[in-house]
Amino acid sequence: MSHVTVVRVGYKATWHKEGISIDIGYFIDSKCSSCHNELEQYCIEWPTITNNSLEKDGQTISQGEYSNKIVVD
Repeated sequence: MSHVTVVRVGYKATWHKEGISIDIGYFIDSKCSSCHNELEQYCIEWPTITNNSLEKDGQTISQGEYSNKIVVD
């Protein structure tokens, strides 16, 4: 989970405004139907969390969230 400040929003943005602080969390490698339907909280595969989590091989530690900018879609 990362705590960030919104610096720019798209013209269709309705929930977030520039300058507010938000928390974001993200994961990768999930291909289940819930994730493809934007219902990640119901993921049945348990995806790879991008920060200090085990990747799919069960041995490699993920090392995400080391960026000074992020694009959230």
